[in-house]
Amino acid sequence: MAERAVDAGPDRRVNGLTRLLEACAAPLAGERERWPLWLPAAGGVGIALYFGLAAEPPWWAGPAAAAAALAAALVMRRRPVAPVLAVGLLAAAIGFAAAQARTARVAAPMLDRPIGPVWVTGRVVAQDVLPEGVRIVLADPEIGRYADGPVPDRVRVRLKRDAMPLPTGAGVGVLAMLNPPSGPAAPGAFDFRRHAFFGGIGAIGFAVGDARVLTPPGRGGAGLWLEALRQGIAARVAAHLSGDRAAIAAALLTGERGAIRASVYESIRDAGLAHLLAISGLHLGLVAGLVFFAVRAALALSPALALNRPIKKWAAVAALVGAFFYMMIVGATVPTQRAFLMTGLVLVAVLWSTARRYRCGWSPGPRRRCWRSRRTACWDPASRCRSRR
Repeated sequence: MAERAVDAGPDRRVNGLTRLLEACAAPLAGERERWPLWLPAAGGVGIALYFGLAAEPPWWAGPAAAAAALAAALVMRRRPVAPVLAVGLLAAAIGFAAAQARTARVAAPMLDRPIGPVWVTGRVVAQDVLPEGVRIVLADPEIGRYADGPVPDRVRVRLKRDAMPLPTGAGVGVLAMLNPPSGPAAPGAFDFRRHAFFGGIGAIGFAVGDARVLTPPGRGGAGLWLEALRQGIAARVAAHLSGDRAAIAAALLTGERGAIRASVYESIRDAGLAHLLAISGLHLGLVAGLVFFAVRAALALSPALALNRPIKKWAAVAALVGAFFYMMIVGATVPTQRAFLMTGLVLVAVLWSTARRYRCGWSPGPRRRCWRSRRTACWDPASRCRSRR
């Protein structure tokens, strides 16, 4: 009796696991056609799990979990349900590891206490035109009278109300009050400190004096060039429009919505048109469509190109490049990237089409066919082969 009582525990646990797998089998079988679509959701669960932790886990936690899930999927590959669950756990572990890698890549020092007024110098790498002034981001800052604490990689400073935009890439100096980024105001509220951390900003503050340009703009990378182009477009719009019209036009062209007044944005939101200010599918579709039809119409003006070359595919390539360039100008936010992927999928389908457009002629014989063409028949034996473009 004692031996039977001792053996009942493992059997009960095995039977419970079997019943659990059998209970999961029916829902999983119903979702069989959509199993690949659940992989991103499982990855999102892993990312949410990482950000829900109270402390930073060891660096090997994500890779170890992914290796364990992969091993479980291989070991239980002959079972009906276990491999599917193991692959889901593998996707969650990959999401967890990706969040860890992203955090390690953007990790930068943050200010540990409020300081100022203090003289801050740095290079302007980004700036936002707001209704009440200009806000700049300084890279590689030097903070005077502050040598006993971590120096942030980037500092965001709001200039005085009457300040004008500064040249992007220029070295500037300003007397400012600096503070570490604040945490959420309430549990579950927006965490500005985490937002600033992933933006590389280690201190925020406001200017108590006028900003001075110390060095002219120098050479920079692609990001600095795009920021200068974005500011140039906004300045050109402001030169021809004024007020709220200029702010809305600049938001549609550059993705910067900071210049829109709060009352105007509230009116747009009440009218149900706030989605028009978020650069997404409508905007990418318009840009890609305009480039596609403009390039194709221009190429069709030449009969030699229109009859002998795949101008539709050339126009698709131009539209793809134009959509990508527009995405980079507006900041490549998540909605913009999603819209670019969908638009790019359509344009790649145009490039992948199997119909070949060649110069064609007639083959001899009782059944005349087009040569060097995928079309099996020609419309008129007495004329040249018609090639649809």
